[in-house]
Amino acid sequence: MGGDLSAHLSGVAPLHPLPCPVTIAWSENDAVIPVPACDKIARERVPQASFTILPGVGHDPMIDDPDLAARTILAVTGRGMSHASFAAAVMIGRDSR
Repeated sequence: MGGDLSAHLSGVAPLHPLPCPVTIAWSENDAVIPVPACDKIARERVPQASFTILPGVGHDPMIDDPDLAARTILAVTGRGMSHASFAAAVMIGRDSR
């Protein structure tokens, strides 16, 4: 997806209001779509979502760190955690590796 990411998404309407809680987890070291390229757009398109950065992983976090990817998903789907608790759970699990 070359060029300006926002140009590719210009016809996509914001998801507001959301039909359910949404967390967007983006890879810290994503070289394909870096955080600065997606952050503003994601926040505009999904304004009520929680956002977190997955530390130390690239474009394929489920390959780079499968445990982190699984903990990230389970933290928000399995326990109904707040965003702060979710971020803490991801970091605690990462520290125990």
